[in-house]
Amino acid sequence: MKGSTFLTAVVTTGMLLASMNTTPARASADRSTQPILLASSAISSPELFRTMTGHEKAVNAVSIADNNRTVISGSSDRTLKVWNLDNGELERTMKNSFAANVIAPTNDGSMVLSSGVDRTLRLFRVNDGGLLRTYSNKANPKDDALVRAIDIAPDGLQFATARVDKTVQIWDFNTGDSVKTLKGHTDYVLSVAFSRDRRTLVSGGGGYDRSVRVWDIESGTQRMVLEGHQGWVLSVAVSPNGRYIASASNDETIKIWEMSTGKLLKTLSGHKGAVRSIAFAPDNNTIYSGSMDRTIKEWEVETGRLMRTLTGHTLPVLSIGLSPNGRLLASGSEDKTVKIWKLER
Repeated sequence: MKGSTFLTAVVTTGMLLASMNTTPARASADRSTQPILLASSAISSPELFRTMTGHEKAVNAVSIADNNRTVISGSSDRTLKVWNLDNGELERTMKNSFAANVIAPTNDGSMVLSSGVDRTLRLFRVNDGGLLRTYSNKANPKDDALVRAIDIAPDGLQFATARVDKTVQIWDFNTGDSVKTLKGHTDYVLSVAFSRDRRTLVSGGGGYDRSVRVWDIESGTQRMVLEGHQGWVLSVAVSPNGRYIASASNDETIKIWEMSTGKLLKTLSGHKGAVRSIAFAPDNNTIYSGSMDRTIKEWEVETGRLMRTLTGHTLPVLSIGLSPNGRLLASGSEDKTVKIWKLER
């Protein structure tokens, strides 16, 4: 959970493009929302360490657990897969009734939360794939409770969900109760992230909203509204030291904001497609981004400088996850693969 997490909510590969990389009928179109057409193959960067295959459809979400040994992926093929990071072997597959679009492993990697198009939150045990709990995600049958993102608090006591019904919900992890509903977004909520100290929650809006909102968790009140993106805010992240907020959008940019004041510090430009997922490194001054342009980029936060570009995926990058030690990065793609990248120079 440390850096990121727009763990994507989609239905199928085709619907993913429709829901995240095209503009809804009620919003005006712009070039950043159009699919990016590139060559069918890509030259892999030397940082590419391993490619894991086994999913039959797009890999919508990927995360590295805090134990630095486990990679979990969720796919439109209705499965979650658990991989051994050391050797790349598939350890187990957990089957869902619907596409596994959003995942969030617990800090110790022993459990994983998942949600999909059935509007249900499920908690699985990683070591044997057992279903531990199903969370009631609807107050009434008419709720549009589709979850677009999940983040688990660093202390593991709560988790937050970003929902299509314009709200952010905070849940008690142990009891399964919804303890707070944060209201303020004017359209879909697509991304959510806790600060390391668990005092602050950040969320990103889609549709007409396109804002980043900063919430006080204890009181449930909105502290700031950060505006500037020209597209949907698909991913948000908070730096480990709590100094920066980062937001990524289908306007092809990443924005860096000062947490204490909400001041826009930098706009990082260089991607040629929607930026789907971002993650801060432990050094607080490096951020990674995965894009529909099929690349992953590394940026220096303070200067805004592009440090390097990782290539190897043959279709859009839908999700990235950084290991807690900052040495490895996992990426999931529409090309059905999970790739592991060595980041040490």
